[in-house]
Amino acid sequence: LPKWLVTGESYKEITAKSDGVLLSTDQNRDSLVLNIGGVRHYIPFYMCGRDSAAVCLRPIKKYYRKGDVIASGKIITGDQIIVNKMRYNFSKPKRGDISVFDTKNIKYNGVRKNTFYIKRMVGMPNESIQIIKNKIVANDEIVELNHNMPYQHDGKLFNNEQKISLNNNEYLMLGDNTQKGMSLDGRFFGSVPRRDFRGPAVFVYWPFRDHWGAIK
Repeated sequence: LPKWLVTGESYKEITAKSDGVLLSTDQNRDSLVLNIGGVRHYIPFYMCGRDSAAVCLRPIKKYYRKGDVIASGKIITGDQIIVNKMRYNFSKPKRGDISVFDTKNIKYNGVRKNTFYIKRMVGMPNESIQIIKNKIVANDEIVELNHNMPYQHDGKLFNNEQKISLNNNEYLMLGDNTQKGMSLDGRFFGSVPRRDFRGPAVFVYWPFRDHWGAIK
């Protein structure tokens, strides 16, 4: 408990829900999926990492008994943040803002509906955005952002020539880490309408890990 209160780190086990034969293994965007006796068991990637399932997955068996441990590992609670919900009522969003937005109007497979995402604002209304030499280019001009991570091609911006064009009151939101598989962001789902923003994120108040403090 003390460790969880400080770091947000806890331990989790996933056990078989009933006796049964392992019929298949699969995965979706968020989880490894084991079909045991017709019952799907989901092992979330946040528990063991997309590329390191062996870290938490126990040796695969042909037959499981109810209660057998399928996987175990550490879970680290996501950042709990303070959002300034008033600011965008009095001022326009700015490039570089790390903002929280509703996903209800995003139509893209893999984006969770009726939840909130947090990304960095890189594209502003009426701009055409490209990624060229790992930089964000808006209307053919390089824009500087407050971090050093290089931007990678993917999704709709799969090479230097591809553009995402934003209409009035539309913004492009990207993750800071755009290495393949790391960020489902505007490169895939496109623009976010102004009305869906809740405000800029200003502070991580828990857990007390590397990200704790003012958000930049």
